[in-house]
Amino acid sequence: FASLFSNEYAVVRWKRICRRYGKKRLMFGETGYPSNVHNKCEIDNRTVADFNTRIALFFLEAGAEMINYYCLFDRTSFLVGTGNWNENYFGACYYSDLYGRYMPKPWAAAYANLTRRMDGVKKCTFFDKYEEDEWGTLRAYKVERENGDDFAVFWSNIYKLPNTTAEGRANNTERIPMPLWENRWKTTETREFDAMTDTVTVIDVMGNSKTIVAKDGKVQLEISGSPIFVYGLDFGQEEDDE
Repeated sequence: FASLFSNEYAVVRWKRICRRYGKKRLMFGETGYPSNVHNKCEIDNRTVADFNTRIALFFLEAGAEMINYYCLFDRTSFLVGTGNWNENYFGACYYSDLYGRYMPKPWAAAYANLTRRMDGVKKCTFFDKYEEDEWGTLRAYKVERENGDDFAVFWSNIYKLPNTTAEGRANNTERIPMPLWENRWKTTETREFDAMTDTVTVIDVMGNSKTIVAKDGKVQLEISGSPIFVYGLDFGQEEDDE
């Protein structure tokens, strides 16, 4: 679970194992992020969607054949679920109410968007042109699809936690109330990328799309801790890692 271990460094450790013992099949199960503040993860439902989207990129790049998220429903409603962890609100949907309705969380929408983007994925690799080492703030991936509709994924580690949460931690205050589906990462960093066309399309984790105009073959994008899917960048001729 991501509340106990770093998924990014789990991939690093996995690659070390493969270098030592040979390449193995990778199927990743029961990953995800809880939204229960009592377990000290201190992230909200919207940021869970961001972190779970990041997880997909970590493990797709590592060659995972399957990524199994935990789980579809919370198990804490109506006193369902016991034990020390008590399921900690890992679900993509709230447990059904008295009328049998299942209420989706932001992660449910982000998961739907993620599966649409990754449908027919052929290869996911680091976007070496922009990727930085672990001390850099930019995370950059390129995703190649069978239909040729390739795209890039970016996010920033300029802050390790969303700004509302970080502020609350620093000042020992409560979280700042915000609409459930709104991006919590308020501070961004501007990065420049090579555009393949006059405009690029940017899609956030919730599936919202916007068009950014390029100038002289360059496009300026605001990058936060929430991943964005970018179509229309120039991938260039990079060497194959394999």
